[in-house]
Parts: sequence; C-alpha cells; structure tokens
Amino acid sequence: MKEEKKTYLYKIKLSEKRKREVEWCAKQKGVTVNRFIKDAVLQSIIAHKMMAADGDNVSRNQLELFDVEAYFKSGVQLDFEL
Repeated sequence: MKEEKKTYLYKIKLSEKRKREVEWCAKQKGVTVNRFIKDAVLQSIIAHKMMAADGDNVSRNQLELFDVEAYFKSGVQLDFEL
C-alpha cells in the first residue's frame, strides 16, 4: 500500500509589486504560481546545501559587526550609535 505524502501549508505576505512579479515570472515559465514558488524554494534549498558542503556557513543576512582589517590596522574597534 502506498504511503501518503505529508503536505504543509505556509502563509506569506507579499507586496502588490512582488505579487505581480511572481505572477509575471510564473506566466513567463508557463507554470502556476504555486509551482513557481515550489521551484524557487527547491532551488534555494539546493543552493544552501551546496554552500554548506563547501564550508561557506556565513548566512546571507549575517551582519558584519566590525571591520576586521580596520581593527588590525588601527587597533581600535569601531563605535556604533544606535
């Protein structure tokens, strides 16, 4: 007997501009919006796995807290105002 696939529902919010861009791209590829989003997620997962395999574990959103080169040249850490 064949086992059923489990599926999950995610909700995302997009701006009107981003929604139109997604719809336009899906239309250009000749696929539905859902298929386009699933393919984009899959490509992102594959890219992340390849980065992890290469040892590049710095995330895209990780902020650089201080300039390492400037620190070693001057010996003084940069000040940040919040």
